[in-house]
Amino acid sequence: MSWGAHDAASREATLETIVLLLGSLATAKVSDARLAGIAPRERQQGTFDSLRAFLIGESRRQPVVLVLDDLQWMDDTSAALLGYLVGTVDAHRLLVIACHRPEYRPPWAHHSAVIPLALKPLSEAERGALMAGALGPTPLDAALARLLSERSGGNPLVLEELVKALREQGAIVRRDETWHLAGADAHRVIPDTIHDVITARIDQLDERLKRVLQVAAVIGRDFTFDVLRAVAGAGEELRAALTRLTELELIREKTIFPVWEFSFKSALVQEVAYRSLLAGRRQELHEQVARILEDAPTDRLEDSYELLAHHLRRSPDARRAAHYLALAGEKAERHFAVSDARRYFEQAADRLAALPDTEAATRAARLRARLGHLAGAHDRPTP
Repeated sequence: MSWGAHDAASREATLETIVLLLGSLATAKVSDARLAGIAPRERQQGTFDSLRAFLIGESRRQPVVLVLDDLQWMDDTSAALLGYLVGTVDAHRLLVIACHRPEYRPPWAHHSAVIPLALKPLSEAERGALMAGALGPTPLDAALARLLSERSGGNPLVLEELVKALREQGAIVRRDETWHLAGADAHRVIPDTIHDVITARIDQLDERLKRVLQVAAVIGRDFTFDVLRAVAGAGEELRAALTRLTELELIREKTIFPVWEFSFKSALVQEVAYRSLLAGRRQELHEQVARILEDAPTDRLEDSYELLAHHLRRSPDARRAAHYLALAGEKAERHFAVSDARRYFEQAADRLAALPDTEAATRAARLRARLGHLAGAHDRPTP
């Protein structure tokens, strides 16, 4: 297969090839005869080259903007691909906008083509506009607007959630065509942190809605109706609960077909809902979700190794957790995502070492030996 060619007359065929290559990269499976004779390492490098060539070819026709969010949660292969692109496309009409939390430090951050931009707090005018949008045409009392603005620190997520929490609690009321605090000491109910804000909103939910949100939080940032129903039950009642949670803007509908899928509005909403569960209940739900994923009617269980490892690692079933952690490690190793492989193997070995039988101890020792072989390996392909 020829890597890196881009012909405007065959853009669709080129894009189809790239999708095929990316699918092979993500699953370590070869579903096309054209890829069967190519070594995995060369296939990974070829995928990177092909995507780069396609983007450069498109940039010759018109400027291209590639937007990526939440880099702090990228897997190693995606991080390697992004680093490769950042280091090789700076001379072309291609803009990569990559967003991440302040504590994340991408390895390419000091490249000469990278311009770091820190998001600043909203201005006073922007804060007022956001509050007006959240509460409708009725204006806020000047003192209330000033208090909320100060308490949020100009963070749009905090401000938006704060306004919603106070409205749902009845801590602000409309009087004389203006929003006011409900009482002289109502300012005391205004939470101090974003976690407090979201906790206050979740605490206001009735038990049915709260339970659905908690179960969804265990499933993940994104969750499907089918998996949620298998865990939470009650089809029609569940539909009503999801509709209400969507109206409250705690979750969002992502897709309807081929699967009905939702997403938490933010990772913080998921995190707060997740932590509102007792630890024992979280473990039970993780194990239940894993069993549902295992029993799903599919012949592509390998695609779910990482997800199964994630859930079982948080369940009381150490043996099954070790099994899928090891499988996820082997899959990562095939992708040349070495740091991911090391992490999975270490976690699998730790769980096996805690089991009382000799067979588990032997398997743990084998994984430790495998870790030794990975010690000097690197994740990234050659630019």
